Amino acid sequence: MSNLYSGLETPHRWTGGDGSAGLKSGKTLIKDLVPHQPNTVIVGIVITKQSIHTFPDKRNPGAQRFNFSFTVRDSPSDYINITCWGSEMHIKKIFQTFKICDVVELRMCQVMTKQGEQDEKWKPWTPSQYHVNMSEAHSDVALYSGWDYTDYTSLAHVPLRPPNDYYTLSDILANGTTLEGSHINILAAVRDMTSKTGKPLKMCEVKLMDQSCSSFVLLIWDEELIDLAQTWTPKDNVIFAVDVKVSFDTYRNSMVATCDQKSIITTNPDCREAHQLYQFAQRIQLEEPSFLEDGSCDDVEQLTQHKQKQEVGGATFSCILFAILTSLDIDEGVNGPVAFRCTACKYHVQEGSMACSNKNCISKEFSCEPHFDLRVSLSDCTGTISGVRITGQVAMELLNKSTPQEFLEMGDSDRTELKASLQLERFKVYCKCVIPANEQRKPTVRVLSMQIADPIEVVKNLSDASATASNP
Repeated sequence: MSNLYSGLETPHRWTGGDGSAGLKSGKTLIKDLVPHQPNTVIVGIVITKQSIHTFPDKRNPGAQRFNFSFTVRDSPSDYINITCWGSEMHIKKIFQTFKICDVVELRMCQVMTKQGEQDEKWKPWTPSQYHVNMSEAHSDVALYSGWDYTDYTSLAHVPLRPPNDYYTLSDILANGTTLEGSHINILAAVRDMTSKTGKPLKMCEVKLMDQSCSSFVLLIWDEELIDLAQTWTPKDNVIFAVDVKVSFDTYRNSMVATCDQKSIITTNPDCREAHQLYQFAQRIQLEEPSFLEDGSCDDVEQLTQHKQKQEVGGATFSCILFAILTSLDIDEGVNGPVAFRCTACKYHVQEGSMACSNKNCISKEFSCEPHFDLRVSLSDCTGTISGVRITGQVAMELLNKSTPQEFLEMGDSDRTELKASLQLERFKVYCKCVIPANEQRKPTVRVLSMQIADPIEVVKNLSDASATASNP
């Protein structure tokens, strides 16, 4: 994930003597923190982050104080809660400096001993006996990119709890209301996602699955976690959700899980159980998605307009297009649309790599596997949409049922011939568009299914569109 400098005119980093950002020495490990230690500097990856809160300032009647909390981690076993305090302008500026999975450097921290359970009533549990306060007058937070930056980013995939410390989805459903209000851990694959927006509410509904249950709902209300969820891909991402609250939802007539202030989510945890769940998710075939009339679109122009209308909302919507494949660059470069990932942890790696870039990968003998990741353009009489993503089984079906390895073995003339047979062909395309809650990210359009369009169905679609245009 890229760094975010929203709200800052200049990237807020410190530069060491050799020109690299951050400090090469002088950092205090979380496990070595002691109260009232002067000039404390902490570096760690942000594993969760909460929204800004405001409350009356007891020292200045009529004034308001602002704060927000986040949690940083600097080793597989050590993480700690941080709270920033200050004026509205200062807190909003610091809040926009970083997001979940960024690596930050904290200077002039005040280390405090926890005051019993009250300290973590509205925050995640941490193994440290301390928490950290940061003041506007003395402390500072900045993005970190020192020489050991990747040591911290690799922690993003290390589970926070033992890999077997979780409930299966069927266990949650079976226990029912006996778990009402409990905070539990869940390991599951992402099946689907939808977002609902409004003023002032925003919510993301994630449907999870595992070997025991085909669909279970996880609700996310916090904008920072919604931003994280918008990076997930159905079937391709497994999550380890720690301390999510389970309850019975009368509307759905079922148990659901909800992320609250205590929850932390690890994406693609690097453990055997998660790897097995990923393999399971890759094997199963999900039924064709339901495309609702509400918010649906049937041409490129409507899809583009719908994206623009929803761009600030964090919405997800589906549509069906009858479109011509106008760009399919499968004959460019050595590998064309084929990328590579580690066979053990599924990290993306460069072809020819001798080792996995994930330092916590459990594989003793590194190997990588190819997979399809196409970007195409789709056009109809109303316009063109570029950068549409096609992956997995859909890509294999499109490319004449070729596996990634078979495609790599194709000669240039075979690739060109395959491209010629597909380009300018009209397809019926089932798409899903994800509008990220984070305004810095671009909307993405993913193909869920596509096949050569039936000419009769195309004519009917054009006729219906023409009738709608003449009778709005």
